[in-house]
Amino acid sequence: MQIPTPTRPIAATALALLCSLAVACTGPSSAGDADAGGFQDIVIGPCDANALIYKISITDEAVDLAEGATLPVTRGFQGFLFVRIGLKTPLVLPQTIKLKAHVEVPGEVDQVAVYSTVKTQTGPGGYQTTDVPVFFNDTPLAELVGKEATVELWTQSVGCRLRGKAKVTLGSGNYMDEDADFWDQDVSP
Repeated sequence: MQIPTPTRPIAATALALLCSLAVACTGPSSAGDADAGGFQDIVIGPCDANALIYKISITDEAVDLAEGATLPVTRGFQGFLFVRIGLKTPLVLPQTIKLKAHVEVPGEVDQVAVYSTVKTQTGPGGYQTTDVPVFFNDTPLAELVGKEATVELWTQSVGCRLRGKAKVTLGSGNYMDEDADFWDQDVSP
C-alpha cells in the first residue's frame, strides 16, 4: 500500500475506510448467535443489508426503535433539542465508521447529520455504533412533540450499504446537563 502524501491524505483515508467496510460486510466469522437479539448469522458479499436503529430511552437505556415507537427529544443544557440514535447489525463492523443520520418531520424538519468517526462495539447479536445526536436547533419543542417522523441511519462502502429506517412519533425526553457522560463521547461530525 502506498503511504499517503500530504496532497492525498483524504483519498488515502477514504480508501482505507472503504476497504475496511468491504471486509466487514462478509458477516460474522462464527456461528452460534442465531437467537441473540433476533438476528441470524449471515454471510454476504456485495450487500444491501438492513440494520436496526436503537434509541436512548428516557431512562438512558439503549432500546430498539420499532415502527411506531416514541423517540424522546432531549433538551440540552444550552437549550439545544436533539434525539440520540445508533445502528445495530449482525455484520462485523470496523472499529470506527462514517455514519449518516436523517430525521424528517414532514412540513417541519428535514435534518441530516454526517459523522466522520463513530466508534463501534460488539453488542447483542452483532455490532452496534455508539449513539449520535441529531439536533433540531431551529425548531421549538412544541412543534416536534407528538409529530410523526422518519428516522434513518446508514453507512456504506464500495461493497456494502447498511441502512436502518423507522417511522416513529417524537416525544418529550429528559433534560441533559453539561456534566452528562454523553458529551465525553469521541464522535466527530
